[in-house]
This record gives sequence, structure tokens and C-alpha cells, in this order.
Amino acid sequence: MLFSSPFLDKGKKKRYTDTVKCCDRNGCKSNEIEERGETMPSIMRSVNIISRCGAMYRADKMPNTEISACHHMYVLSICRHPGISQEQLARHICLNKSNVTRSLATLEENGFVERRQSDADKRVTLVYPTEKMLALYPKVKEIADSWNEYLSADLTEEERELFQKTLEKISKRAQTYIDSGDAPSPLTFRKDISPE
Repeated sequence: MLFSSPFLDKGKKKRYTDTVKCCDRNGCKSNEIEERGETMPSIMRSVNIISRCGAMYRADKMPNTEISACHHMYVLSICRHPGISQEQLARHICLNKSNVTRSLATLEENGFVERRQSDADKRVTLVYPTEKMLALYPKVKEIADSWNEYLSADLTEEERELFQKTLEKISKRAQTYIDSGDAPSPLTFRKDISPE
């Protein structure tokens, strides 16, 4: 990602040109996207680019499987927390309950998860990984780890540590919005499960 910041006259806000190279799905060619007139680079834009490119990376690393890139977070979360409720899973991966229900239905249909009613509370559905999902877990974890390594390859150890601390601080700030009740969604985060 390349940023340049030409300054306007004194007293005026800084302006910048944001030139981003990212992969497109047709052969992973570089495209340049330029925005002019912003006062600062958008955090969400950068996060979204990393997320989209990460999804393409995961899809490239596991072609021709019954599981898509968007299901990797389910594999990691369910295998690490077998018996997690659907509601806890939705909070844990920061998605709304209806999306989680649909994805779990697909995963169940393909033999990756088993959903069971809780003995303690019949209104609660618990999610368990099947042997098929457990067999997939090491590969999915390896892909996630290799993506993290790829992203941080040009960073020094100090930069990695600072970047990780900064991301954690921003993530906690985002979670306070959800926890505060100001969010349009009723999501809250379990304190005993940290987001992946």
C-alpha cells in the first residue's frame, strides 16, 4: 500500500492520494485504486482490503473442497470450542445469528458439524465438530498462520509487536461499541472466549 500526502496551504486540512494495489479475481493482476480529497486514510478500507485478499488467499490454498473461505472462521472456532452455542458462536465471530444459522446449516449438510439441543436449556443449540471438520482443522490453521506470516513478512520483530498491540487495542475499542448497547445489533462478546 502506498500513501503520499501533499499538503495544501497552511490552515487547510491535509489531503492525500491513496494508491492501493490489490488482487482481482481474474488472475490476481494488480489494480490501482485512487481516492482524492480524504483527510486521512480509512482504517476500514485497509482492513477490508486485507480481509478480501485473505479470503482469496484461503480459497486459493483450498480449492475444490466442500468448504469455502468464509467457513474457515467456523472451523477454527468450533474446533477450539466444541459444544459452543450458536449464539455464543455468533458473538465470538462477530456475525449476526441468522448468518451463522445459515452457514451452520450448510456445514451440517456437508457433514462438518453436528447441532444438538442443550440438555440444560432446550432453547439452546450446541455446535460440535465432526471428524470431517476435525480432520480439516490443521490445514485451516496452517493457512491462517501462513497468511499472517505473509502479511507481516516485511515487518521487524518490534513492528510486529507494535502492530499486534495496536490491532488488539482497536479491536477492544470496537468491542466496547458492541458491549455498550449503542450498536444496532444485540451482539455482546463473551469475556471467556477471545475472538480469533
